[in-house]
Amino acid sequence: MRPPSYVRAANFTNQSSKEVTIIAHFQSGETQNFQIPLLSNMNVEREINHGSYTTVDPISKIEANHVSTLFQTLEFQPEGIEIHEYVIKDEGESLRIEKI
Repeated sequence: MRPPSYVRAANFTNQSSKEVTIIAHFQSGETQNFQIPLLSNMNVEREINHGSYTTVDPISKIEANHVSTLFQTLEFQPEGIEIHEYVIKDEGESLRIEKI
């Protein structure tokens, strides 16, 4: 039996000069928007409440937008249970997400 492989959470630090919207797509099919103001941190993760217990809803994909314009998509191929760390930076007129 193979061990589980999924992205449990993603932590973002916005070092850019702009507010960023992160759209997280979860394994359950749900999506959730997270607003990250400039010079702020945000933890993206989701749990599913089953009444007497909760389970993790793994992140399957992240889309990053600024003013309704997609500037980067992150897709994952985890090798275990992972928590990712990212920094959002200015890159000329655009933005860039770097994994740290």
